[in-house]
Amino acid sequence: MIAPLALNSVARCAVRPANEHSPTKNKPSAMPRRRSGISHHDKSNQLGDLAQGPYSDWTGYAPVNTPSPVPARAAPSDPNRWQPLTYVSSTGDLMTQRFVGAQWCDVTPFARAKGDEYRWLTRLFGPATYGSKEYQEQAEELIAMSAALSGKQKMISEYWSDGPNSEQPPGHWALFAQFVSARDHHPHPRQMLCGWGAGSG
Repeated sequence: MIAPLALNSVARCAVRPANEHSPTKNKPSAMPRRRSGISHHDKSNQLGDLAQGPYSDWTGYAPVNTPSPVPARAAPSDPNRWQPLTYVSSTGDLMTQRFVGAQWCDVTPFARAKGDEYRWLTRLFGPATYGSKEYQEQAEELIAMSAALSGKQKMISEYWSDGPNSEQPPGHWALFAQFVSARDHHPHPRQMLCGWGAGSG
């Protein structure tokens, strides 16, 4: 369930209903309707009207680095930027990763004044850059952690990172929310709120 503080933020920023004096205007059950009205035109491309397919990228993003097989056979042109991987899927198909959510930096926020309000923190405390001591240390730490995973931990990590054309982690949470809503026979507005809260972190 969404924390009361988050609900209050949504209530303040959401589109008001036609009847501004309605006694239900600030009830949590009214918020999914108002939130969904905002998200249709918030540049997330929910309706697929900015580019083909719901939530698809409309910015024309292209990765700086060319796709690489695993293990990599050549160094990326910029190690500080994302590099898509090519791999053989469980069905035997050759797959290339796609960057998901390239347009998300342009989405109109609903609980903040502007989308880049805290991006300066990323510049101050962001990931270590290639060539630094911290970069080397974090790479070695990740390799050590991956090598030491138990069978159970490997299964959990594979579940949450099950590749493109899947639910992705927020989608998994939405599936859990759908299950709970169906099991508990939630009315439609509450189902929307539960699914929205689970999928939006």
